[in-house]
Amino acid sequence: MALVAAAFVPHPTILLPEVAGADADRLTSTRAAFSRLDAHLAQVEAGTVIVVSPHGPAGSDQLPIRLVPRASGHLSRFGAARVALDLAVDVELTRDLIRSSRPDGFRLFPSDDRGLDHGTIVPLWLLPQTRAGKRFLFLGVTGWPLPRLEAFGRWLFGRLSERSAILLASGNLAHPPGQLEGIDWESIEGAGDCGLRSLAVLLGASSAAGLRAHVLSYEDPFGLGCAVIPA
Repeated sequence: MALVAAAFVPHPTILLPEVAGADADRLTSTRAAFSRLDAHLAQVEAGTVIVVSPHGPAGSDQLPIRLVPRASGHLSRFGAARVALDLAVDVELTRDLIRSSRPDGFRLFPSDDRGLDHGTIVPLWLLPQTRAGKRFLFLGVTGWPLPRLEAFGRWLFGRLSERSAILLASGNLAHPPGQLEGIDWESIEGAGDCGLRSLAVLLGASSAAGLRAHVLSYEDPFGLGCAVIPA
């Protein structure tokens, strides 16, 4: 089955009415896009959701992956304590990726951090049907160049040959995404958008899976760049 669906999703906490308050109406298009994405992904037969977040554990030359039975988190520090998740980790798949990564030229290292970051919580909170009954695999970020992260995405697809999984890449993009095929990563390496590294993984994996990414919505009322890009 391998990778059956993927999406790039934004994660500003102000997307949530519980945090935004009176400003909630300023991101209605993005929330509507999340609802459409959730309805679509809920129809996909997949047992595992892989999440790449730029605000999770980080490494300079290794890629962190959470190796814990469960991971949980909440948005109390944003004034939304009721926005909380407690999720089961796909430990078997996590261990398999760790074992196979080094011989294949990538270095994944296990993280015992059980606390989910807002880059993971926000999009998953807005995808309730998608997360129901699933196990999760949580990837952080690394200092690898963007072309290497795209290559890692292709490698990740190859390791999912006997799995059915959904890949969610979390991040904000300061500029509207244009052509998504054949991006010149070297020209934008220093752009600083927090979503570029997770986007590179997404495009590598989705292209290897034969999935075509397209922009469902993009809005930027707060300078945070909210793009919803399913594949």
